[in-house]
Amino acid sequence: MARIEIRIRYETKDRAQEVLKKIGFTMTGAIKMYLKYVVEKGKLPFRLPKVKVLLSREEEFKLTPEEFGKYLKSLGKTNW
Repeated sequence: MARIEIRIRYETKDRAQEVLKKIGFTMTGAIKMYLKYVVEKGKLPFRLPKVKVLLSREEEFKLTPEEFGKYLKSLGKTNW
């Protein structure tokens, strides 16, 4: 068996343990379920929020006008 060690804020750990206890799980059991899901499905069991990617000026200049328009739109800048 492998051992996993993570660093997490005490408050987060304590609150997670409270929630897991209420629904009948241990921290270890919940983490094992999470990892098994990732292995079996090849993805996370939740959606990640979209992250705005900021390009450097040098990278922006390498974009075609169409790519640059899409980039600006992805940042919520439609009036250019």
